[in-house]
Amino acid sequence: MNTQELLILDFRPGKEFYNADIEMLQWQTEILEWVEEFRSEENFLVQTSGSTGKPKKISLSKTAMIQSAKSTAGFLNLPAGTSAWLCLPVQYIAGKMMVVRAMVNQWKLICSRPTTTPIIHENVDFTAMTPMQAENSMQILHHCRKIILGGSPVGEALEEKIKILGLTAFETYGMTETITHIAMRKVCEEKYFKTIPNVQISTDHRDCLVIRANFLDEEVVTNDIVKLVNDNTFEWLGRYDFVINSGGVKLQPEEIEKKLTPHIPIPFLVSSIPDAVLGEKLVLLTEIPLKTEIEWHKTGLEKVQIPKEIICLPDLDKTDNGKWKRREIKSRLAKLFPPG
Repeated sequence: MNTQELLILDFRPGKEFYNADIEMLQWQTEILEWVEEFRSEENFLVQTSGSTGKPKKISLSKTAMIQSAKSTAGFLNLPAGTSAWLCLPVQYIAGKMMVVRAMVNQWKLICSRPTTTPIIHENVDFTAMTPMQAENSMQILHHCRKIILGGSPVGEALEEKIKILGLTAFETYGMTETITHIAMRKVCEEKYFKTIPNVQISTDHRDCLVIRANFLDEEVVTNDIVKLVNDNTFEWLGRYDFVINSGGVKLQPEEIEKKLTPHIPIPFLVSSIPDAVLGEKLVLLTEIPLKTEIEWHKTGLEKVQIPKEIICLPDLDKTDNGKWKRREIKSRLAKLFPPG
């Protein structure tokens, strides 16, 4: 990587703020604009992803962001002087908060072009990435002492690679409404998420997670079904709004997919099509034909969790960071396969 393409923001006491001698690229200008905005304003409008309802603009306060940044640093033991790497776009909350953490906690922040295949050639104490970025950059992750992964679940294949390389990585749980993560799970070592400091959790009547924190103006009621282990630990089971009701049995597609991942070598998801008898019929979707038979008895699925059909559909809808657009896919299926 050309070092001139890096933007270095040094918030350590007595250090030069940034390498001003470089010719600024668009993504670098956007980072500096966010720094200036955070310094001069008290509230910020940010776009949600739809975790708690329809995507919308919400206001987050500077005070709340500062408290969140301190909680993350405390949880991960990242003191003043930490070196961090920003490879996420600063237009979204995850990238914004990496900058805020550096500012608040007096870190050195190395910023590189946001891409799905980020690269760094020097050692850093900390970085935040999406699972897709980590998958595409395994050869350089040894440069990062601690990594947090968010935006989508960490799959078993990625977890195995992290284990083989001996990386220290944490899967995060959070959303824009909670100013990124409020809980983390140490990959390869822990099954459950543990909350960061100053966060309290409970569940509502749907068994969905309810979050309170000293950096949130009000409680956040999520659509994520969880199992509480204790007052600061939980297991994520799936999305309430993705639940499939097949013949009166409620099925979690994410739970089924987790069990199937080691047995299916191509990208896939579990969804449903309308059915005159069952209401919703469980199906397995792929974009290319599955060339091998699935040995269902080896997957650990219960009988009711086994998909009734395997359907191959090209160009399934995805978000920019590679997550399935489950609502759009389900709507497409309903039009293609009306109940018989």
